[in-house]
Amino acid sequence: MKLLCSFLITLKSLFSRKLRLKAKNDLESELSTDTVNLGIDLIWKSVIGAETFKSFQEKIIHPIHLNKNLKQDIKDEIAIVEKLLLHSYFEYEFMDMAFIQAAFALEKALKWKYQEVNNVSSGDIKMGFGGLIDWFASRNYFETWNVDNIHQLRDIRNDKAHNERKSLGGSAFLGKIYNIIDLINDIEEDVKLRVKRKKSIRLWNTQLHKFLEGGGIILLNGQRIIIYRMDLLFLNNKTSPSLFDFIAWPIFDCDKRNKNGYIVPTSNLLHLTSCHLTKDLFKGKDINTGRLITILKVEDEQNKLKFEQWYKDVRAQNDLGMIGASMRIRQNDYYNAAVRKFHQT
Repeated sequence: MKLLCSFLITLKSLFSRKLRLKAKNDLESELSTDTVNLGIDLIWKSVIGAETFKSFQEKIIHPIHLNKNLKQDIKDEIAIVEKLLLHSYFEYEFMDMAFIQAAFALEKALKWKYQEVNNVSSGDIKMGFGGLIDWFASRNYFETWNVDNIHQLRDIRNDKAHNERKSLGGSAFLGKIYNIIDLINDIEEDVKLRVKRKKSIRLWNTQLHKFLEGGGIILLNGQRIIIYRMDLLFLNNKTSPSLFDFIAWPIFDCDKRNKNGYIVPTSNLLHLTSCHLTKDLFKGKDINTGRLITILKVEDEQNKLKFEQWYKDVRAQNDLGMIGASMRIRQNDYYNAAVRKFHQT
């Protein structure tokens, strides 16, 4: 408890870069696995992966990568986020504090970038956090496809900061914290490449969905698999040749459900390069194996009948909304992983 109180006092006194760096070094020493003697917060005891402080660091929280071009002040703010995440193992509420700190760092990063792009001083900025979000979104500074998601993060931050009602987000904020870090990294990426990237992704997905209207056949792990959909999640066009992250969706057994009674579609991730799509054929080279991956339209009578029956069975399900939600969650997880990998290239 003494260590936690000391940490809170240190946090409140972080008014200068010098103090921030000193606190960062002190906390790194305090948090070494050899010196931490505090007990796990009781909430984590029911969470798989949080059995020990070491497993918590490996399975619950993740290393944060920051673009090298970010201002040092922003990096220092994120260093505090990292320490709060580590301390949340001992004090669960620190997860909420990490979220507020991350949102603060995003607002500060946007102000810095606005000054840099427009060659103005901080006093010349006449808009608030929401206005800055809209300004950067309208100029393609963010990778996200939906600016409302960013405003939602701002709304949550404002609610946490100003609402007197006690509420606890805890681990539900963890993904949002990493999303904020993604946004901070986004603003230092090449905007022109992002515009080309998003245009290409839209075009690819439009053509792929049309191509697979009647199903497709893909050879994976020595098996011919019927797929009903494939999406291009992300395209890394910083590299040459470009790298494609696809997710393919095989047809599934409508009678097979999880323990909660829901259908959970399976999926296959494809990391490809040198991709081409024609009227009758998709092909690309697997990044890891160098093997050619091909997808053909379903044309033989047997597989046509199989696909048509599957489609009929799916349309008859009462939980199509849950199936779609399951797919979107999977897509979002893979997309986030692809974006974070992209930020490191």
